[in-house]
Amino acid sequence: MAQQPMYPAIANSPGTELSAALTAATTTVAVTDASKLPPAPNVLTIGTDESSETVLYTGKTGNNLTGCTRGFDGTGAKVWVSGSKVARYFTAYDHNTVRANILDLIDFLAYMPINGGTFDGNDPTGPVIDGGTY
Repeated sequence: MAQQPMYPAIANSPGTELSAALTAATTTVAVTDASKLPPAPNVLTIGTDESSETVLYTGKTGNNLTGCTRGFDGTGAKVWVSGSKVARYFTAYDHNTVRANILDLIDFLAYMPINGGTFDGNDPTGPVIDGGTY
């Protein structure tokens, strides 16, 4: 199984703002209140419409988000002004990762004996469910 990382969200996606402008190459994102964003690692969105940018951050020190991968999931790194909106919104990465992980689990379970069935010989790495045999 090749499960992809899924990052926790916060109910109602509380927002904050950039406390400093960003160039497209900036890898530390300074915000006014980092407590409104989930612990690292996680993703955030800068902006609120189709021009927004998704950022993966791997650290959180005070109000600085560090180890940032800008333009994450193909959104493109952009220049942003101080005061731009930042939040942990539901992103295309979230949707696509949930979908991929479910499909991966379905594929994995398709090879598992269930309710006393016998293993079909394709994938002996997983556990047997409900007394099935290999």
